[in-house]
Amino acid sequence: MRLLSMALAWVLLLSAGALAQEAEVSAAARVELGVGVYSGQQRSVSDETSGAAGYQISGLVSLKNYPVALSGSYASFAPKSFTDASGTEFSLEHTVQVVDLLAGYQVLPYLAVGAGWASYGYSDELGDDRWAGGVAVGAFADYPVHERVRVGGKVYVVPAVRIEHLPADTGTLWGLWLRAAYALRPNLSLEAGYRTLKVDLETGDSFDTGGLFAGVVYTF
Repeated sequence: MRLLSMALAWVLLLSAGALAQEAEVSAAARVELGVGVYSGQQRSVSDETSGAAGYQISGLVSLKNYPVALSGSYASFAPKSFTDASGTEFSLEHTVQVVDLLAGYQVLPYLAVGAGWASYGYSDELGDDRWAGGVAVGAFADYPVHERVRVGGKVYVVPAVRIEHLPADTGTLWGLWLRAAYALRPNLSLEAGYRTLKVDLETGDSFDTGGLFAGVVYTF
């Protein structure tokens, strides 16, 4: 699942670049890579928490002559330990990944609504590999508030999500992504924002992940 998620993220960015060069497409490939650019945190069903620096890759494609757009992102971080509800820390290397990809119809010049895919993945050194995902519906926006400043965001929901390997646990997945960007040049911007994802299970349990991110945006 980790390799599949990473492949999806890279396909998203490469597709954005190809469309920008081959067709009349205005594409923004938002890339955050390296240690410290994504401060990921998570809380498990048993109220165990963890966090680490990670990275995020994201992209946006909008067609000039058609009211359609594509937005997607991949974020990952790999803590080395958990802290339980009593404050006790124990060592357990694990990786958390979040993927979302939405295709939307632009109901306004800067707002699109649509559907796609969203998922959450967890794996650790003990072999525990959990994944939750499904068909998502949502909306995303990218609005210029100033000549050099743009703000945007994305919200989505997977109304029927199932936790892989835990067939009794079904529920709803929610995601939120907010950003602001400042243009240094027409095709290069600095970006910062916040993302969060939560899964509410029908059993009454829930878990969530999220954090701050910062990086650069290159616009084709």
